[in-house]
Amino acid sequence: MASEVESNLIRDIREDQLRLLLRGTMVALLATVWLIAALYTNIQDVLGGLLLVTLIAGVGMGFALYAGGRGRYRLAVWGYMVGVLAACAVLMMVIQSSERAGILDWKSVVPFIFPLLIMLAGGLLSPYAGIATFIIGFVALVIVPRLVPSIDVPPVAQAGAVILSAMAVLLAFLLAGPTYSIAEWALENYRVSRQQTLALRANRAELERTLRARDQLNRQLQEAREAAEEATRRRGQFLADMSHELRTPLNSILGFSESMLYFPEGYGGVSLPEPYLEDLRQIFTSGRQLLTVINDVLDLAKVDAGKLDLFLRDVPLYPVFEDCVSSMEALVRHKPVELRLNVPDDLPNAYADPSRVRQVLVNLIGNAVKFTDEGSIVLGAKRRDDVLVISVSDTGIGIAREDGERVFEEFGQIDHPGRPFNPGAGLGLTISKRLVEMQNGKIWFESEVGKGTTFFFTLPCAA
Repeated sequence: MASEVESNLIRDIREDQLRLLLRGTMVALLATVWLIAALYTNIQDVLGGLLLVTLIAGVGMGFALYAGGRGRYRLAVWGYMVGVLAACAVLMMVIQSSERAGILDWKSVVPFIFPLLIMLAGGLLSPYAGIATFIIGFVALVIVPRLVPSIDVPPVAQAGAVILSAMAVLLAFLLAGPTYSIAEWALENYRVSRQQTLALRANRAELERTLRARDQLNRQLQEAREAAEEATRRRGQFLADMSHELRTPLNSILGFSESMLYFPEGYGGVSLPEPYLEDLRQIFTSGRQLLTVINDVLDLAKVDAGKLDLFLRDVPLYPVFEDCVSSMEALVRHKPVELRLNVPDDLPNAYADPSRVRQVLVNLIGNAVKFTDEGSIVLGAKRRDDVLVISVSDTGIGIAREDGERVFEEFGQIDHPGRPFNPGAGLGLTISKRLVEMQNGKIWFESEVGKGTTFFFTLPCAA
């Protein structure tokens, strides 16, 4: 692109020079013909020759104008030079063949046209064109008269024309040299400026494309986010509705089965046969498990919908820890597993929701109980800077590294070959993570297969 524009610029400059040269030459030729016609005594003798001179010069200049208009600059220059030099040669022959009459001796005047042509060619085209014109003029003034005896050019006119032509070449070099240096400097500046302009345009176009792509991507992301938020809201609403519809009859089932199992006096003191009681126990246990799953689903739906309310306040954690341990001891009663606390007496208060902290601990301890057959489960806590780090450690089967990313996924459950199926829904750790993050904390774990797992989570210290 830059080279094309540069070529167009050079072509325009050359065409302007060529037009200027053609106009100057035409004016000079017409002035010469008019002057000869006006001063010659017998104009009839040279009228035909003058018309031929005019025709030859006109053809040469017309060809130069045609070639220059099509970008053939060199061809145009040589067409111009050949036409003008041929016209001058014919003019010398016309004057030579006529009688020596009139005010001026035209054989002595015409040779001095060559220095003018050299000045025009060297100054307007290039110094080398002036040299070429000088060579052709030297041949026409010196060599041709020696080869054609009929052409008589006075020696003084020859010498004067040659000397003036040489001076014209030198002057053309002196004048055209700085002019062409300035032109080259200007052209180089233009080239650099053009390249910088094109680079800026390309950079601007690239920036505009990048901005348009960014805007389009932002719109797509916004649409995707809105769609995801809408889907999450609808899912949360659906889960909340379904959980409510399931919990109502399930609470009735749990209430009646619990009454029949543990309060037979409500039925007139009539005890059911043992096979019936065993089935009732299974109904009651399964119902409690189902209620836990429903509560987890409902909590997850509330978190996703942003409707889970927290009641943050300064809370001492030791009573919460004791309550969790005492309520979970029944789960390890039939296992060789020790559940204990490891908390310092000077543990500061946390700024948290105690019921949600208890929910997180119950989920973590419940998981530890499920996957620990012997050893210990330790609930610990300590202060680190402005946060409390709470941990639940077990000596269970551990979590493989490749399963680490699935631990906190919704409904994500890890298969453990050789162990009974886990009846949970895979939501406990997901909800725990959300609850911890809503209280400005974070949760993570460390584990080694066959040696156990430790879950950590942080809570901010009370002010």
